[in-house]
Amino acid sequence: MLAALALHPVMAATPGFVDHGVPTPVANARGVVSTVDGNGRDVVLTWLQDHRGGYSLLMIDAETGASAQFEPPFGPGGDEPFAIHLSSRNRFYTLFNHHFVEFDVAARRFTLARKVSGRTAMSLTEDRDGRVWAATYPDNGLLSLDVARGVLASHGVLGQERWAQYPRTVAADARGWIYVGVGLAASQIYAFNPASGVKRRLLPEAERIDAAAEVVQADASEVYARNGSRRYRLLEGVRHALPPASRPVASAVLTGAQNLIDRDFPSGRRLESLDLDVHTLVTRDASGQRKQVNFSYRTEGAALTYVCATGSGRICGGTRFPMTVFGFDPAAGGTGATTGSGFTRQPLTRQPNVIVSQGNQHYVAAYPDGVLFRQQESATGRTAFEQLAQGSPSINRPHALVVQPATGRVIMAGTPAYGHAGGGLLFLQRDAAGKVVSQTLTDRNIVPGHSTQAMVLLADGRLLGGTTRAAGTGGEARGADAAMLYLLDPASPDRRLLWSGTPVPGAQVITDLLLADDGMVWGIADSRWLFRFDPETRRVDAGPQDFGRSLGFSVYAQGTRAFVPMPAASVPVAARAGAAAEQVIHVLLLDGIARLNTVTGRLSRVATAPVPITAGGAAAGGRIWFASGSHLYSWQVR
Repeated sequence: MLAALALHPVMAATPGFVDHGVPTPVANARGVVSTVDGNGRDVVLTWLQDHRGGYSLLMIDAETGASAQFEPPFGPGGDEPFAIHLSSRNRFYTLFNHHFVEFDVAARRFTLARKVSGRTAMSLTEDRDGRVWAATYPDNGLLSLDVARGVLASHGVLGQERWAQYPRTVAADARGWIYVGVGLAASQIYAFNPASGVKRRLLPEAERIDAAAEVVQADASEVYARNGSRRYRLLEGVRHALPPASRPVASAVLTGAQNLIDRDFPSGRRLESLDLDVHTLVTRDASGQRKQVNFSYRTEGAALTYVCATGSGRICGGTRFPMTVFGFDPAAGGTGATTGSGFTRQPLTRQPNVIVSQGNQHYVAAYPDGVLFRQQESATGRTAFEQLAQGSPSINRPHALVVQPATGRVIMAGTPAYGHAGGGLLFLQRDAAGKVVSQTLTDRNIVPGHSTQAMVLLADGRLLGGTTRAAGTGGEARGADAAMLYLLDPASPDRRLLWSGTPVPGAQVITDLLLADDGMVWGIADSRWLFRFDPETRRVDAGPQDFGRSLGFSVYAQGTRAFVPMPAASVPVAARAGAAAEQVIHVLLLDGIARLNTVTGRLSRVATAPVPITAGGAAAGGRIWFASGSHLYSWQVR
């Protein structure tokens, strides 16, 4: 059965805080292999991930459903496997949390967990002599394990760049050479000779592209490579051009990325499905007989990515991994219910980064590919998600989403595709015939090289955006040296840029923006600088104040909601001191909650949380709602 998950509302030791439980009490599989244990029984192996990262290796008997979990000696640490390999000796390998890991399936135990410099392996393979090779992120390092002698060797860095490197493929040829395909800001293929120590770059600078080069270990230990449309055969550290349509014969080496699912058991049985949500495993034997078994495992649940509130007072949000959108009814499950009722969740094909509720519609901006979904809520429940648009490559990881009620216009922003710098804006609305029409504005028309991290719609319909210098994953930061604010007119045919400027010199990201009731905009930069911006004068008229020095940093996520505004009438009189007449503004810190005095422009701590705050934040029912790992929490404003 599942571990205890605090599914019932629990009053935390710190006054005013309540733990409402885990919206998604499910783990995520990071690579699946089908093999045989020491007793000759068919078993499935998978690394498990929850809000802690990769935390356990799960083994399931395909015939009985009997399961066992094996925690690595180094424990979870926020990282998870990105590559797996089942060797010819039936040993299961990965590298994450700076540890090279070997699990002996027959012995049912870890036989190696050695600390290394590389953070995680992006690819693994096995050479003709049975040595296991790992190419590591972000340092582009290469390691090998001589399984027979138990010797783990580091072969250093293959090549240095200014950006994090993704060596997603590694292969070994029949002559002993090792090849690594790397991307994404600029592709490269590396060749390494273990005997001599020679390292070579096989792609000249003119042929490098903003994608990943790939190497493939084919049958008979031949190695092929691809760089864009070009194909090569690699032998003894030299590339040989091939016709573009060339396709290698796959190798028998069982290796792949975290999404690998190996379905074939040595017995001839085949894995049909592994469902960690409903705890079922389905196989089919060689005669076609289908068998379903139930299994159990322990988890602390999926990480919350976002917390929001609907107009009806319900709480909404997202989780990863697995990826779901959840709902919570405080009236049903928030004040001492004995069943943990009130949580609902629906699976999503992508990671929900930002959710905006508009009446009975819910818009979800999701990663990857910057996909925008809409979900309709009816009297009988929520409908399926409808995909409205896709922002890739200009938007890959959405960070902000706004909806203009008067026009029905939806605007999404975020960072671009892997390896790129400069994200755009996606504009979406329905035409007179009801057809969805979308338009993408690139960074070149906004702030070149930057992406939009936060944005708000002003009362007159103008859009105020705040940028980040961060590039897409694996990319190199470009553009102006400091994060910027900009004003844009969404109603103009060309989405005209009206103004741009730097609110906090040297800051790298505008973390969050909030439009106050008086028309002023409050902003946070680098999770530590508070400022107030006047959209009419286009000047910062208060701050920047370095609250990070005294209060600590504010919460930061792919979709940040550090500001939590509340109607003044919904909070106690004591909480309204120094607040605007109609509004009380709080800021979520990493370890507590601060209140903004809108007269003095100062933040002061009003509560210290009993748990880390990892995502936020929303107001409903006089409470502030936020995430801590896999749990939904709230604090009673006082």
